[in-house]
Amino acid sequence: MTTADTLLLRDKLIAELCASPVALATAELAARMPGKVERSNDSCAQLCHRSTLGPGLKVLECHRSWHLVEYRRATHGYTGIYRHLRALEAQGLIRRTVRDDRKGVYWIYNGPDVVAASHSHTGDGGGRP
Repeated sequence: MTTADTLLLRDKLIAELCASPVALATAELAARMPGKVERSNDSCAQLCHRSTLGPGLKVLECHRSWHLVEYRRATHGYTGIYRHLRALEAQGLIRRTVRDDRKGVYWIYNGPDVVAASHSHTGDGGGRP
């Protein structure tokens, strides 16, 4: 994944969390993310001429010696978003939480505007550094 791809994915994760009125599970976020698009050097026999492709795999372009494929986002693994969520958590932009006593990891936005809003009613300067 290139730096540009990483930044784009993380921006989309933050946008989803900002827009959501409730905490979102990792799996919910993965389902809302765009697929991971890559060049594949697999042959047409492996991709185009198969009766069924693996789950979460779509051929976008077919060329003689290469293909452009899209992998569905997952929670973990090669196309996983969990490591990106952890990186955003380390930056203080999002945090984990519990939702309705459910098991699993849920995420909420914790960025600058949330911090400023929480400080504005405590009288500590409205989030100023």
